[in-house]
Amino acid sequence: FSNILESKTEEVPFTSTVDIFNKKIIAKYKEIRENSDLIIACGYAPAFFNAAHISIDILIPYGSDIYDLPFYKFSFHPHYLFANLLFSLNQKRGIKNAKFLLMEKQSLDTERRVKRIRRTGLREYSAVPIIHNRTYQDINHNFLTSTFFKELEPFRRKYEILIFHHSRHSWHNPIDLNEQKGNNLLFSGLSEFLESYPDAKIGVITLEYGTDVIHSKKLIHDLGLEHNVHWFPKQKRKDLMLGISLSDLVVAELTGGYNLYGTVIEGLVMGKTVVQ
Repeated sequence: FSNILESKTEEVPFTSTVDIFNKKIIAKYKEIRENSDLIIACGYAPAFFNAAHISIDILIPYGSDIYDLPFYKFSFHPHYLFANLLFSLNQKRGIKNAKFLLMEKQSLDTERRVKRIRRTGLREYSAVPIIHNRTYQDINHNFLTSTFFKELEPFRRKYEILIFHHSRHSWHNPIDLNEQKGNNLLFSGLSEFLESYPDAKIGVITLEYGTDVIHSKKLIHDLGLEHNVHWFPKQKRKDLMLGISLSDLVVAELTGGYNLYGTVIEGLVMGKTVVQ
């Protein structure tokens, strides 16, 4: 649980395609370049680095950032009509000009998409693990100092079934359907279950993370679930993993169940049943 990389990691604002016009965010990427000898990036970063006229040294994509984001998506929404075009062009150029790509061999469709980008840099056909499995195999609760873990222990004692739901809250009419996480289905389903089994002791741990936290809190209030659902600030992964270790179930996205992503892998590494 070393913090050795904390000082080497730059946190940037959560962005969408329209932020490609945001000069403050682009200035932040310029600042990162000025303070760094080596740039390792993924996600939306290639677009913003390219908009700042900066080449990435090492690109380690997580998926949609290389097979989806570089390709224009038409939108009738006036804010996204031109933003999506400018963003996709910058994402494609940012990936194209990355000096080094670290990515395993992908499906035929994904490889065709990568080929369309016409990259100029080198590629290594391997990848870093999303989670280093052995790090979390021998968690000794007697030696844990995590504040988050200590705050969760009373809920573990209180509930017979403790659900951990750390997916981003994004379900209330998102413009991009890929951002639909289906969080509302968890709370609606829990409400129906408790109507049938009112004596069941079930709790949910979730995070104040995502654009629809306010909508989720309102839904929970309307369903009368405030005593069952407990909110915490966004956490670092190492603390999330400790929280998952206390739970019985991990509920991930409840739409697009074919996806594989961090929430699912985190639950599996901790040996928990994952619902998605």
